[in-house]
Amino acid sequence: MLSDRNYMRDSSGEKRQAVGVKSVFILIAINAVFYFFLQNPSFNSEMCLSYFGISQFKLWQLVSYMFLHANFMHIFMNMWGLYLFGTIIAPKMGAGRFLSMYFLCGIVGGLVWTALNWQTGAYLLGASGAVFGVLMATAMLYPDQKFLLLFFPVPIKTKTLVVIYAILEVLSNAKIDQVAHIVHLAGLVTAYIFIKVLYKDQAWDPLGFLFSPKKRGAGSAKAPKGWEVHKPKPETYRNPGNDGTTDASGEAMVTQRELDKILDKISNSTVNSLSQEEHDTLKRAREQMKNRR
Repeated sequence: MLSDRNYMRDSSGEKRQAVGVKSVFILIAINAVFYFFLQNPSFNSEMCLSYFGISQFKLWQLVSYMFLHANFMHIFMNMWGLYLFGTIIAPKMGAGRFLSMYFLCGIVGGLVWTALNWQTGAYLLGASGAVFGVLMATAMLYPDQKFLLLFFPVPIKTKTLVVIYAILEVLSNAKIDQVAHIVHLAGLVTAYIFIKVLYKDQAWDPLGFLFSPKKRGAGSAKAPKGWEVHKPKPETYRNPGNDGTTDASGEAMVTQRELDKILDKISNSTVNSLSQEEHDTLKRAREQMKNRR
């Protein structure tokens, strides 16, 4: 086959996928360098996100706080999640979009947290908000991808993970503790909007039930370009089903029910979604309408 030959392959697509995966490992490497070689009290005070820092226009803290972690388990869990989900969606998104979404989720999470902790002595560190954004994007683009988690050795789908995590975060925010759960929720919401805006082919929309248009009835179906919908004449469409009436060529007349069904399908999808038989039915209906005028 032509697609098996080297000169017919999409080298640009393969390169984008490779660069996407590389961006994930670069993020993990930078986090590791910060944790093992750079962290100390004076460094952390400049790089952690806090009301005091932002009030002094240390705006870099909105990014730098994502590369700091409290302890080994903190960085291990975040980087494990980044590796697990990032290597799935980064090849599809490409390095540019993936990194843009990653940092946007972290920055929005940091802004929300700062607004809720204004004039307090609290500080924020960790990549959790950005990683939760990566989780949401993976669920929307690959909802049925299954994982075996470290502490839950049962296959679980990404869309199920998002629902579970979101519920836990909402419940956790109902009480005061040391974990910045609001940052996680902000990361989830930011990634949701990002994917909705840039990708029209998402496989799963967790909020689709809120925004999906109501189904139209058969009478409101829109005809494809170049077509007109006429009310059936009594002698032609006596029954909702095929009543056996034939046209001049001896073919059965297309019933209103058949036509409405096809037009509804076009309205909800595209003309390209029709089968060959449905295309033939539309063509036959057009000819029969012309003959009836």
